[in-house]
Amino acid sequence: MASEAGGDPDARDSSDNVRSALSRWLSGHRWIPAAILAAVVAAIAALLVLSLSGSSTSTKPAGPSVSVRRSSLGQILVDSRGLTLYTYGHDKRNVSFCSDACARVWPPATVAGRPTAASGVSRARLKTIRRLDHSTQLVYGGHPLYGFSEDTRPGQMGGEGFLGVWFAISPTGRPVKEPGARAPSGGY
Repeated sequence: MASEAGGDPDARDSSDNVRSALSRWLSGHRWIPAAILAAVVAAIAALLVLSLSGSSTSTKPAGPSVSVRRSSLGQILVDSRGLTLYTYGHDKRNVSFCSDACARVWPPATVAGRPTAASGVSRARLKTIRRLDHSTQLVYGGHPLYGFSEDTRPGQMGGEGFLGVWFAISPTGRPVKEPGARAPSGGY
């Protein structure tokens, strides 16, 4: 009965012997726990350096914040990756009304710091506004600028004329419309 209440005494003695043997071995090799700790700290530091270096290179723009590119509609503005920039007809001058679900489909063109303009882009027209999420959105000629989530390569203009309110923008600061596209219902 004593073995049922307290467990198997032989198993307990065996585990005590293993712990005792391990303690004796470690006492003769005190450097092993320190080496393991140093290896763990070095691995954590390496992962931290890799994660920080990866994020800093991915957020660095490939070129100017806004550039000009020739398209089937004439000259239009593009972002630092060469993707088409769009205006939203329901926005007001320097005020974005595209957020939440809208901003997932039409991501605001944002910058960290001061925007840069390539040749052909008016520096006087290129400004920024602060969004509710505290990001800094590009504005050109008073028009908040957006990308289109379906445009993945330079030259694509999948959002052009969408719902009659989304249009590419020209270096003059005016929305560019395909022939036959209806005018935006709001805006300025």
